[in-house]
This record gives sequence, structure tokens and C-alpha cells, in this order.
Amino acid sequence: MNINQLTITEVKKGLKEKKFSSVDITKTCLERIKAVEPKINAFVTVCEEEALKEAEKADGRLASGEDLPLLGIPVSIKDNFCTAGIRTTASSKV
Repeated sequence: MNINQLTITEVKKGLKEKKFSSVDITKTCLERIKAVEPKINAFVTVCEEEALKEAEKADGRLASGEDLPLLGIPVSIKDNFCTAGIRTTASSKV
């Protein structure tokens, strides 16, 4: 099973059934970004370390029974929101 080929609904189900963890999903996404980013140039900043830390937190929350719609599912956000400690460029020369 290729996690990158699953829908969000399928990923959420896999998390609930403990087929994989949020850390597994995040690592798979980061590996995919590394593989294709040089060709598609979609990301300005990839916060790998932060993403893995948040995935670990999500796994802990899931293990304690917490359930939110996107808990444990990685997302990417356009670089136009100011985030403490992370470079914001809005992909322009602002």
C-alpha cells in the first residue's frame, strides 16, 4: 500500500485501525516531497523537523482516544501566513 495514493478518508481509517501512524504518513509525504520537489518546485520551505514533532504529538493524542477530523493527517499550507520561527515569503519579493 502506498500511503501517498490514499484519500484523506482512507488515511483517517488507516490511522483508526492502526495500520500506520501519523509519523509513518508524515515520513512518506516528506520522502515524496524530496523525490519530486526538484522537478516541480512546489515548496519554498519544508519544515521536516517540525512536521515530525507534530506527527509524534498527533500519535499521542490519537492513542489517548482523541479524534478530530484531520488529527494525524499532514497538510501543506501556502506560504502566505506568518508563522513564528518559520520564514514567510508569500512566494514573492515582498
